[in-house]
Amino acid sequence: FTDLHFTGTEQNPVRVHDPELVKAVNKLADKLAQLLGQLQATSDAATAEPILAAAEAFALEATEMNRCGEVALARMVEIEQHRQHIMQGLLEYEMRKEQREMDENSREVTANSFGSRGPQDGVAKADENQA
Repeated sequence: FTDLHFTGTEQNPVRVHDPELVKAVNKLADKLAQLLGQLQATSDAATAEPILAAAEAFALEATEMNRCGEVALARMVEIEQHRQHIMQGLLEYEMRKEQREMDENSREVTANSFGSRGPQDGVAKADENQA
């Protein structure tokens, strides 16, 4: 991840990884504050209606952005868990492969140390020589 950026209120900051998203949210918040200031100054019903509609639209958009962010985060967690599962499988495969190679090398060393007849034939030949 890149640098973290913050948006939201001072009391409730929100960590965001996309600086463009921070700029957009802050721009919308500034515009909303400006419109609400105009509403308070005029207290005219005709002026208040579009300002309140804009505030409502902003609140709905912010809620949708939050929902999308939560869905994206949940998906990233799923993807990371899947990646970890794959990596665990690869690690187990490599460990089995290494163990198989060690077993094969051990058999080759054992076969070479007793010749092609194997260890039992070597013991039998030693018994014949003693008799």
